[in-house]
This record gives sequence, C-alpha cells and structure tokens, in this order.
Amino acid sequence: MGHLPGDDIGPLQPPRATDRVILGRDGHPRASALAEGVSAISGQHSQPSALDPAEVEALKAEISSLKENVKDLDTDIKDLIKENQGTKELLRKEHAQVIYLETEVKELNRDADIYKRTQERQSDEISDLETQLSDKDKELDEVKAESEDSELYQSILETMADKKGEVFTTFIDGMRKEYLV
Repeated sequence: MGHLPGDDIGPLQPPRATDRVILGRDGHPRASALAEGVSAISGQHSQPSALDPAEVEALKAEISSLKENVKDLDTDIKDLIKENQGTKELLRKEHAQVIYLETEVKELNRDADIYKRTQERQSDEISDLETQLSDKDKELDEVKAESEDSELYQSILETMADKKGEVFTTFIDGMRKEYLV
C-alpha cells in the first residue's frame, strides 16, 4: 500500500510504555500494537497474540475511520483542483481583457497625439493667414494714401478690398469650422 494522506498525522493515542515503537515511511512513530494487530490478522506473527477482541475492534474502527477520512480528503482535493482550474481559466480571460484594453489605450493615446499635432499645425496656419491679411490691409491703406487723387483707382481698390475681405473671411470661417470644431 502506498503513502496515504493522513499518514503524517501520527498516532491517535500516545504509545504505552509496554508498546514497541516503530517508524513509518514518513518518520512518524507508530504504536507496535497497530503493527502487532496487522501481523496477527495476516498470520505472520510468530508469537501468539495477546490482543483482546476489544482492542482489535478499536483498531478496526480506527482503520475504517482513517479510510473515511482519506475518502473525504480525496473529494476535497478533487474539488480544490476543479476550483483551481476554474480560477486559472478566469485569470487567463481577465489577462486577455487587460492586454486588449492596454492596446486600446495605446491606440487612443496615439490618435490623440496625432489630433493635437494637427490642431496645432492648423492653428499656426490660421495665425499665419491672419498675419498675411493684416499685412495686406496695411499695404492697401498705404496704396490708398498714395493714390487718393484718382477716384477711379480708389473705387477699384475699395472693390478689390471688399472682395478680398469676403473671400478671406469665407476661407477663414471654413477653416475654423472644418478644423476647430
């Protein structure tokens, strides 16, 4: 018979002074009364047994109780193994979910960085266009001041300024709606 769970429990009762003590495979002492009882039952004992029937019955009951305990322990171990397998599967699923979410976060951060750089670039382009418009307005004012003599020239410049302002305003509004909204 192989090593059974519960062998390392030790004797249930302390050995008597008259009992011979032997060691089991696990190194725990076993009462010789148990060894003698087993020997007497198997017929391998050379001396006549001095066990009384009450001791034999007590040993049989103890053996039966230990067998029941082993069965209960086996059932508990099987239940724990099943629970452990379920827990491992749950952890695998949760780990896969964490990896998926980490990937999603990285992609969202990358997209946010791209969007931010695009917004900054477009904001810079709008500022440049506004600066150019301001410069053109100054040039227009200078040209107007130099050529106030000619009414026709003045009329042409005003018409051009109005058209330029409408086109540029429309362009700026379109850019703002498209990129800043």
